[in-house]
Amino acid sequence: MHSYLVDVARRWQLRGHVRFNSTVTKAAWNGDNERSIHVDQDMEAGKSKAYTITCSYLISAVGQLHTACVPDIPGFEEYRGKVMHTTNWDEDERLEGRRVAVIGYGAAGVQVVPEVASCAKQLTVFQRSPSWITPRDSQPLSGLQHGMVVNERVREMGAQFSKDFLAHQLPLDPGLRARLTPSYPFGCKQVLLSDDFYLAIGKAHVSLETRPIECITKNGVQVGNTEMPFDMFIFTTGFRAQSFLCYIEMTGQNEINTSSDWRHGLRAHQGVMVENLPNFAMLYGPNTNLSHVSVMLMIEAQVRYISAMVQVVQEAVIVGSSLTICPKIQAVAQYNDTLQERLNKTVFAESACRS
Repeated sequence: MHSYLVDVARRWQLRGHVRFNSTVTKAAWNGDNERSIHVDQDMEAGKSKAYTITCSYLISAVGQLHTACVPDIPGFEEYRGKVMHTTNWDEDERLEGRRVAVIGYGAAGVQVVPEVASCAKQLTVFQRSPSWITPRDSQPLSGLQHGMVVNERVREMGAQFSKDFLAHQLPLDPGLRARLTPSYPFGCKQVLLSDDFYLAIGKAHVSLETRPIECITKNGVQVGNTEMPFDMFIFTTGFRAQSFLCYIEMTGQNEINTSSDWRHGLRAHQGVMVENLPNFAMLYGPNTNLSHVSVMLMIEAQVRYISAMVQVVQEAVIVGSSLTICPKIQAVAQYNDTLQERLNKTVFAESACRS
């Protein structure tokens, strides 16, 4: 994917239009059919400069999976060892001969754990809740797999398939299998794909810890009455996926701030446009995440949708006019009400599902 993006940038000569090492801190609608963008740019020798630009249309492409979610565990600042999150991996750090704690496991954890287990002296995986895991099979999704979202019988078949896979890889430890078996419906959360996670958990120097961490100490963690020493923490606790634009102060019409407007829940029209934010659109917005195919499919569809709006706004600018595009509050509400009705018919609405 990285090679594809680099090739696109080269082919369309985009690098000259990119401002690297820059952080957008604020975007404000100024009422003149323009938006002011406040930017902090890191320069050489640790210096930075702030500047402002204006645009007739703003597109947010910051995504969902870029801001690390690290649990607030007491004593974190006391720890003397190495700490990493999968989103900020230190490639120079060596794991051989070290006692490692992996905290959390999901899509990142099932990839990290087998690799760490292959070289660490000791590995402990801290699990809050287990995940449904099936073997990797890089084939197009069948109708049966699509049915896991909406058909209870198909979900039961999927759950049994995952249980059989677990029993096949850990046949001699029913207690460990029980701790690795979810209590929520199959498909409620992302079904993970791994051929070697269960095998890694079953190794002699790897242990699964399901008790909660009470606090972090200078040498490790406190679990119950026991202090467990570690040389390194690896957090596979995911991202702040619901904190859209959390580091950008977004203000729109009537100086309404997006952060306060979304405090009761995230919503957008088609997952792309937001009420009270004229000439603004986002990629990978609320309710547009996917867990079964590449999100690039969704993003490319959104780009086509947004491009049509940008084109008419730019055409107005070229002839010396202006054009404002913003969804009506009623349209946003109606779209999201319909969306929730559809979601209520899927596995995500089940009471046992906290996805």
